Amino acid sequence: MTNISHNLKVTREENEYLKVKLSQASNEVGLAHNRVQEFKADSSQLIEKHNEREAEISALTQMHKGYHTESSNLELELDSLQNHKRDLEEKIKSSTTEAKELGQHNSGLQNQISEHEMKSKERQEELSAILKKLKDNENESSSKISDLTSQINNLLNDIGTLNAQKNEMEQ
Repeated sequence: MTNISHNLKVTREENEYLKVKLSQASNEVGLAHNRVQEFKADSSQLIEKHNEREAEISALTQMHKGYHTESSNLELELDSLQNHKRDLEEKIKSSTTEAKELGQHNSGLQNQISEHEMKSKERQEELSAILKKLKDNENESSSKISDLTSQINNLLNDIGTLNAQKNEMEQ
C-alpha cells in the first residue's frame, strides 16, 4: 500500500513537472509567434522602403541619366535591401518552422500529461479497491472474532454447567 501511495505521489510530481514544461513550451511558442509578427512587420516596412527606393531610382535615372555613379550606388543599395528582404523572409520561414515544432512539442507534452493523469486515475482506483478489500477484511475478521468469542463463552458456560453437574454427582 505504501508503494502505491509512493507511485501516486511520483505520478503527481511528474504531472506537475510536465505541466511546468507545457507552460514553458507555450511561452516559447508565444515568443516565437511574437518574433514572427515582428519579422512580418519589419518585412512590410522593408518592402515599402524597397518600393520607395525603386521609385526614387527610376525618377533619378530619368532625370539624371548622366549620373551613373549615383545610379550604381542606388542599385547597390537596392541589392542590399533585396538581400536583407530575403534574409528576413528566411528568418520568417525559420521562425514559422520553429513555432510549428514547438506546437508539436507542446502537443506531445499534453499527451504525456494526459497519459500520466490516466495512470494516476487508474492507480487511485486500484488504491480505492485495495482499501475497500482491507475494510471488508477488517469487517469479516471482526465478525469472525465476535462469533469465536460467542462460541468460547458458550463453551465456558457448558464447562461451568458440566463442572456443576459433576460436583453434584460427586456429592
